[in-house]
Amino acid sequence: MFDLTRNIDFDMAGMLIYVFLFLASLRIYSSKDRSSMHFYNILLVGFFTGIADILVVVGETYSYALPAYFSKIFYFLFLSGTALSTYFVYKYVRSYQKDDQGTLNSPMDIFALALAGGLMVLGLVNIFTDILIRLDENGAYVRGNLEQLVYLLPMVIFVLILISLFTHKEDYTRRQLISILALIGMVSFFSIMQYMNDDKILFTVFGTSVSLMFMLTSLETPDYKKLMEVLKEQETTKQEALKAKELADRLRQEADSARIAAEAASNESQEAKKIAQQSQKLAEDAKEAAIRANQSKSSFLARMSHEIRTPMNAVLGLNELIAKESTQKTIVEYANDAKKASENLLNIINDILDFSKIESGKLELVETEYSFKDIINEEYTLFSFKAKERNLKLVFDIDPNIPSVLFGDDIRLKQILTNLLSNAIKYTESGTVTLKVTLEGRGRSSAVVKYVVKDTGIGIKEEDIGKLYDAFERIEEKRNRNIEGTGLGINIVVQLLTMMGSKLMIDSVYGLGSQFSFSLRQTMIDSTPVGEISDDQAEKKTTGHGQKLIYAPEARVLVVDDNNMNLKVFAGLVKDTGIKVDTALSGSEALGYTLKNKYDLIFMDHLMPGMDGIETRRAIISQEDGINKDTIQIVLTANAIKGAMEEYLSYGFADTVFKPVKQGELNDVLWKYLPDRLIENA
Repeated sequence: MFDLTRNIDFDMAGMLIYVFLFLASLRIYSSKDRSSMHFYNILLVGFFTGIADILVVVGETYSYALPAYFSKIFYFLFLSGTALSTYFVYKYVRSYQKDDQGTLNSPMDIFALALAGGLMVLGLVNIFTDILIRLDENGAYVRGNLEQLVYLLPMVIFVLILISLFTHKEDYTRRQLISILALIGMVSFFSIMQYMNDDKILFTVFGTSVSLMFMLTSLETPDYKKLMEVLKEQETTKQEALKAKELADRLRQEADSARIAAEAASNESQEAKKIAQQSQKLAEDAKEAAIRANQSKSSFLARMSHEIRTPMNAVLGLNELIAKESTQKTIVEYANDAKKASENLLNIINDILDFSKIESGKLELVETEYSFKDIINEEYTLFSFKAKERNLKLVFDIDPNIPSVLFGDDIRLKQILTNLLSNAIKYTESGTVTLKVTLEGRGRSSAVVKYVVKDTGIGIKEEDIGKLYDAFERIEEKRNRNIEGTGLGINIVVQLLTMMGSKLMIDSVYGLGSQFSFSLRQTMIDSTPVGEISDDQAEKKTTGHGQKLIYAPEARVLVVDDNNMNLKVFAGLVKDTGIKVDTALSGSEALGYTLKNKYDLIFMDHLMPGMDGIETRRAIISQEDGINKDTIQIVLTANAIKGAMEEYLSYGFADTVFKPVKQGELNDVLWKYLPDRLIENA
């Protein structure tokens, strides 16, 4: 690219990457946590290090016109930047450790700083001597006797980082460990390349910038930071609840002991009674504290569900609109890929929330009548396309004698089947994934249905089967590193089955495949056999929403949401229905609309600043001379906590639409609640 003595193309590319990293890190730095501040320092010093490295080459190239010390001064600045960058990497790794106070509080901290300082001193001495580099009479770069120390000292700091990393590995998540090791590996690789090619091509700045870009996308994204804060706050709340419960149990035991002693004494004193009463009160206070802590955790989970799922609603909705409206094939592919990635992230978030609810005892089974055939059809529709994508054969072998309508928690049953089928497809490279459902037993009012998910996948070693029951545990991590997932799926399945009075059975042969099975006893509502369910019948079902797209140009709806992006998504989803849509960003703005216009439906967000959705609903039906007092109101919410729907119904809402809003679900609601006189394609 430039007529210089050495190739700086990689350094120039690295500088461009640094500019991108600066822009991307502005939001991260605003969080002001210690790790983000160290990461920003690494970027800042690394950028100026790259500039110094390029100026060293410029001085070397034009040595005939520049003073001899020009290159040495910038070489000193380059070494100083290298020393500081390496030291900040060390401090960045240390910032995740619980015993790190941000100061020099260990001999290893002092040694790392001394190594960085030593490298800077060597660069300073080199200005007046030739111990590291010099320029010969032709202006060519010549290595000095101690030039190897330029590479050795940073490597020693990296060794200190590895020692610190593995002596405190319990303080890191698996993702943090892998990301930091990858950073050290990439920087070391490019440093070795630099040394082996005799510095004819400059790799160091490029390698460092690429490594930092990897760190930015893996550990320093706002979403990951927020998720870590959520998990940390959740763990703190859980520990406080456990401590409060232990205190309550201990004080209750003390109260019981005091009461028994008082009753056993023939000459019971008033003082003993007073002590017993005080202990009893303390026990009750501690119990109330434990209840409040659990209520606080439940509220926290609901808030986090809303805060995380609300932006996901915008991401998924906008991608659906792009895919539907764009005429460019490439743009549609990008939108579909982004949608898949967003759905994967949403599944991870749902797994973590479900796991948290199960651990805290907030997840309850909600039993209702359900059609067995609908369950099977929905599962086939969900996974038939995924199986085709991986060139797998999906087989559903369903016993025709199973009762057609049963009573149980159909939502959790579908969640269990979805987790098992998803795992089977993910871990099967070729062959078949089979769901076999049989009638295992039948009584006067109930039936026992057995579900078996079998695959021809990679299988599980016998010694690893027990690990499947552990939360966040992924077996053969190295072999399965490219397979997505949190490691929570099987743990959630096991706990849900326990709540439903069942147990997950696992049978696997390593290299040949696995089989997961469970049996459920369900009350029969309609004992009529379900009959044959063929693959053709399942394929004819749509995505669970059998209605065609509604068309009602005379209908008018009001959508209230404090997130402008969500309003755009809603308007886009109903664009082809002809429905007129008014949007309001707050409850007070909505009240202005409802005084002027008569609406056929009102969609109301729950959590909004100022007046929330519940308060706004009450205000609408209380408006003097209001024309929307009887208008059906449907709540829009990202609160996926179990029991939310029942709570909203109790406040007078007709129905609930959960975010992220999907085209089919919204279409079903419109068919259900819009008057027939307004629908032209009824």
